Amino acid sequence: MPADPQASDNWPLEALTLLNRVSEEVNHLASGDSAGLEEVLRLIAEAANRLGRGAWASVVPLQAEKTAPDFASRITAGDAPEAFPESFILQALDEGAPLFSYNRPPGMHFLEEPVMACYPLTAENVTVGALAIEARGRQPFSDAEKLCLSTLANLAAAAIHKSGRLSDMRRDLARKEEELEQLRRAGLLIYSRPQLDETLDAILQMALEVTRAQYGIFRLVDRTGSRLVTRAVAGERLNRPLVNVLPVAANSIMGWVARNRQPVCISDLRLEPWRSRYYPLDPALDMRSELAVPLINASGQLEGVLNLESPQVAAFDEQDSHLMQSLAVQAVTAIQEVRLLDALQEAAQLLLTQPSQKTLARLVSLACDLLNADTGAIWIRAGERLVLQAAAGSLRPRDRLELDRSRGPIQTWWKRMEQLGLWQCRCRLVQRSSRWVCSPCSAPAATSRASPNRSGTARC
Repeated sequence: MPADPQASDNWPLEALTLLNRVSEEVNHLASGDSAGLEEVLRLIAEAANRLGRGAWASVVPLQAEKTAPDFASRITAGDAPEAFPESFILQALDEGAPLFSYNRPPGMHFLEEPVMACYPLTAENVTVGALAIEARGRQPFSDAEKLCLSTLANLAAAAIHKSGRLSDMRRDLARKEEELEQLRRAGLLIYSRPQLDETLDAILQMALEVTRAQYGIFRLVDRTGSRLVTRAVAGERLNRPLVNVLPVAANSIMGWVARNRQPVCISDLRLEPWRSRYYPLDPALDMRSELAVPLINASGQLEGVLNLESPQVAAFDEQDSHLMQSLAVQAVTAIQEVRLLDALQEAAQLLLTQPSQKTLARLVSLACDLLNADTGAIWIRAGERLVLQAAAGSLRPRDRLELDRSRGPIQTWWKRMEQLGLWQCRCRLVQRSSRWVCSPCSAPAATSRASPNRSGTARC
């Protein structure tokens, strides 16, 4: 190779041919193909060695953490020296610009030192390695040689970055597929549990599995909406877990999640403001990371908080948070279905074994539990009145409500139901003193609007 690129008419053609070949190889580089990347980088090193009249040329990638050069993984073309110029490459990476040995300040360059150049490999403002070359002879690199080396450095950076990015994309895609499969299995596992406590334990265990957390606690909101009650706890070597009732208004992380209805992913619990808010799962354990998500039902009400913890710093990431939020949606549906199923089974048993008054009282209580309501009541219509049959909660409604004299919300609702024809019951009618009356409530039948049919039923 001539010292001056202009000395040979074949040099420009050879340079363009090599650069074009390298560009094609970079373009066809496949995702996660480490062998293919190594071949591309070797081709770049050989091209740099030829176009830069080099004694040797080397591509040095950065370590996986992208913090320091991985000299053990360098790819070299030519006869590399026994004493590899690591300090020279480190200086070029530190300056973030091409470095030439003959351009260094006085005291850092010696006449007997070989002519070397080092180009940091940068793609999308991220440094991924370095291209170093030592020229034959003492003549500095020409402008044409610098241009070729700079182009090869850009191609090497693009190849490393592309391979790493595609590998990351493939790894992320594989993780997404794994997460979807985990959520599918979570759904099957959760919905297979007939009891609420078993369902909550299954949800917590699945949360630990999919996030690789080591400890977790599940708290549900009580009927008043002011307290978080522990329903499940999991983790190895738990000594004395703090499972007492936790006020929503308390200065705690789970309380903060419950009040703000937002998930929180904490990388280090020793940092403020979380340090002062942390309520330990077990005082004997030193936790460093925490991930907590709220459980919100379809009506926007808070059902509870699912909390995971780990003794490792930065144990959870944004993907774990998204995964837990998806699991929380399934958990809310499962919890509501189990509660409803338990309530229906209990109601059916009450209807068969208990008197009506006790059954109605329990139905009100079950309805409050299902809806997280503080107060509930059941009235039965008797003529133009609503008669209170059962109530639960802190408020005690009136025993009787006049439908035709009051404009309260309940009376207005009943009037609207009457207009729509929805309040009349379809019950058995009996004839008393030439009148049709309803057998359960003794109300007169609305025969002017609908007469009893052949089966003896009509609206009352």
